[in-house]
Amino acid sequence: MGIEDLEKNDRVISFKQNLAIQELVDELRDKNTDPIKFRKGLNKLGRYMGYELSKTFDYEVIDIETPVTHTKGVRISDKDNIVMINILRAAIPFIEGFYKVFPKARAGIISAWRGPAPESKITVEYVKVPKTTKNDIIMIGDPMLATGHTISRIIDEVKGRGDFKRIIVVAVISAPEGIKEILSKHKDVEVVTAVIDEKLNEKNYIVPGLGDAGDRCFGEPIKK
Repeated sequence: MGIEDLEKNDRVISFKQNLAIQELVDELRDKNTDPIKFRKGLNKLGRYMGYELSKTFDYEVIDIETPVTHTKGVRISDKDNIVMINILRAAIPFIEGFYKVFPKARAGIISAWRGPAPESKITVEYVKVPKTTKNDIIMIGDPMLATGHTISRIIDEVKGRGDFKRIIVVAVISAPEGIKEILSKHKDVEVVTAVIDEKLNEKNYIVPGLGDAGDRCFGEPIKK
């Protein structure tokens, strides 16, 4: 399944036609983008992608009385039932952008990471997720969807804590390998991404990608 096939999949949404989103992604790719601009870019992307994603939500037609007359309007009912899962640490500014679009969203926080290739061992140490119901849309945010193994593990954690209406993985950059992993392991999960990149390299980094999103947001951590 190639990139074009993934973009046509009804469980995958890519915003490659949205030039405002693509311009922000390209600013993040630039190795000269400093941490402040990088964090602000992720925040903006969360907002822009949240607005686009709301087009897929359920809504109801409501009555409105303007100062002049009676008219009809819409209310996006799904906005009241959002659960945002923040994967530490690079997702912090990205998810903050979504909160600006969905201010009533409940919050979940998970600490999880993938070890170095080729083992790429998944470690999950901290899970605080609210109980969910059949009316909830769960959005799991991470700037980079690479192998998909970490996200798949997190989806398992989330599913064990309640029912749901939809589970959506939201990412800035996704590798085809990661999307395929999610689609094959979780038949009830959707993937929303700003762009689908070319491939993974031998270290399981996305190519062309943008490097380590966490390090570029907050600086490289001290190596023990």
